[in-house]
Amino acid sequence: MKRKIIIGIACALLAVCTAVGAFQHLKNSSSKEVTELSSTDITVQEIAESEIPSEETAAVSPTDLPAETSTVAKTQKKIETSSAERKAENKKPAVPASQTTERITEKSTEAEKIKVTFSVNSTRAHEYGADVPEYIIPSCSYTVKNGTTAFDILNTICRERGVLLEYQSKNYILSIGGLKEKDCGTASGWMYSINGQRPPKPASKYVLQSGDVIEWYYVTSTKD
Repeated sequence: MKRKIIIGIACALLAVCTAVGAFQHLKNSSSKEVTELSSTDITVQEIAESEIPSEETAAVSPTDLPAETSTVAKTQKKIETSSAERKAENKKPAVPASQTTERITEKSTEAEKIKVTFSVNSTRAHEYGADVPEYIIPSCSYTVKNGTTAFDILNTICRERGVLLEYQSKNYILSIGGLKEKDCGTASGWMYSINGQRPPKPASKYVLQSGDVIEWYYVTSTKD
């Protein structure tokens, strides 16, 4: 009887010890898992915090950067400024081609024109008694195209002033303003001079020069 009691007590104690051991093992395993999870959370948190810029890093100004970085920034700024200046230069309104052509034409036209003095002198016929003024066309300055001849200017100005001009050819004038050859004697007629001299060529061949004084004049004798 006593032996059965002792065996029962021993079995009960063994069962209790086994239960306590299992409980302790279970407790230790749970604690280990919690510790590992906590360690993992800390690692993830540390990594996340390391990727977020700190206030000190965000507050760094260009002046705190290394000299090389600052030089690159300045060079980049110069390039951007130069590019902006070129763009502004390209945006300037271009001079229209028509205006450029007009300016060139004006300069070319000025170079192609000359100034001369012109008159039609009928003093000899007036003194002879013909019913004409001393000057059918008074002396006056004119601007003509370069290449104009002594005949061209006579023809042009007579036409502009409404003065009648008759000629047998560009080298032989019959009458100016109604005053004809031989109206004042058999030797009377029209001639021309340049700067007070009678040129050795016909009027249609004499090309005027700037500053020339052209005078068509009427003679009444071979002495005139």
